[in-house]
Amino acid sequence: MKLFLLIINLIYLINYSNCSTILFANFFSYATSDCSGESIGFGYSLKIDECLGAFQPFQQVDDNFWKIEFNKESNSIITTRYSEWNFNCNGSSDTQQFIIGNNECSIMPNFTVIETGTISGMSDIWYTRASISIGKPEYTPGSLLSVREYYNDNSRGNCDMNNFQTAVTYSQNLKLSIQDTNESETWFCKNNEALENFCDFNGKNCQIFDNTISCNPSEQSGNQNWYCVTP
Repeated sequence: MKLFLLIINLIYLINYSNCSTILFANFFSYATSDCSGESIGFGYSLKIDECLGAFQPFQQVDDNFWKIEFNKESNSIITTRYSEWNFNCNGSSDTQQFIIGNNECSIMPNFTVIETGTISGMSDIWYTRASISIGKPEYTPGSLLSVREYYNDNSRGNCDMNNFQTAVTYSQNLKLSIQDTNESETWFCKNNEALENFCDFNGKNCQIFDNTISCNPSEQSGNQNWYCVTP
């Protein structure tokens, strides 16, 4: 298996060195420190070498900006966080920087800060197996996922890989509980629809929303796709 991953990495490096190919960093989420077992939680796929923001998986968090870089010499992924007003990711960053080996298991970068909530099946520390893909993002293989893709603001109705910026994945039946408000959100796929069960007042008032969208230029969310990926 290690030999296979090494060969894949070499292919990536050769292609990356010889042409201007679009690269993506993919972060598969795990609850275990060795990234074993089933992938659960929020996952991320982020375009390399762009200043990225507004890819938070839910509304109760601050939007910081991130820049993701790939160092082909060390075969590592570098993630750097900037303040929420630093739209160009220039100048000095704050203290959040992570360096992760390509296809290695590590602590998940702090893309999402949950100050007063908990995620079912997850501790305060998340782990990730990060990887580089060429030409298109990769989502956790063999898993049923809800995927929300963001494209640049000028791409309404034209959601191709040149305009792709970020994606967030939600593992099946992922539940977030917010302690301050006694609210919860659960994301799941059913009949190939990306659904969300929102509950308030300690679960006494729940409503299911269909989040499925498909890059429709006539809608406010015309630069997004939200759909299900089946195993």
